[in-house]
Amino acid sequence: MVGCCRGTHLDARGLLVVVGSSGVAWGMNVPLMSGDQHLLTAGADTIRDNIRSVGFSDQWQPSYQKYLLPPIASVLKGDLVLFPTVSGSNLERRRMTLPSDFEGRLNLVILAFWQRHQALVDTWLPLASELEARYPGFAAYELPVIQSRSRLSQWFIDSGMRAGISDQRVRERTITLYLDKPPFLENLDIADDGTIYAMVVDRTGQVQWRASGALDDSAASDLMEFLVNQYDP
Repeated sequence: MVGCCRGTHLDARGLLVVVGSSGVAWGMNVPLMSGDQHLLTAGADTIRDNIRSVGFSDQWQPSYQKYLLPPIASVLKGDLVLFPTVSGSNLERRRMTLPSDFEGRLNLVILAFWQRHQALVDTWLPLASELEARYPGFAAYELPVIQSRSRLSQWFIDSGMRAGISDQRVRERTITLYLDKPPFLENLDIADDGTIYAMVVDRTGQVQWRASGALDDSAASDLMEFLVNQYDP
């Protein structure tokens, strides 16, 4: 199950919520609401209307507003989201197959799709290093995801990235993926490649938590709370 959203107000951006046939929607193992099976895909105002239309009483409104609030663009789904099996090489030229070659029990995977995304990735790196030091079995990776191209083009791109990173540990944890982007994005329920995505992926490939864009205080707090629940239940 993908991690839940938190905040203090409903965001006007689009949200995706699935209330399963059991009548319960879940986020981080916290029940949000009950009701008939229904799919709500809308902005905040439409979601409020849809909540009423499927029979949620007013008493459910506070719980809904408390938990279903993204600044971090988390997605709740009735089905598991699995990281697809892909191959790439890290900047130390080690060939890797993911997710099986992720080292951690839990892995923070930062997906970037364009060179301009590096500034967004950099906002996550200090926290990623802190969490690696704090939690045994936690590892962080940068995954540049690039549309398939010739081997010569791949060599130039990888050589340029390698030359710009002096830290061997960072080169080991930077894995370039050359692949067909659309199916990869679809498998991970990513609408487009306009921003970066950070995901916590376990050893089976299950996406346990996710966020998009630059790290902010809300996303940092939500990630740390998720990890506390995983390591110190």
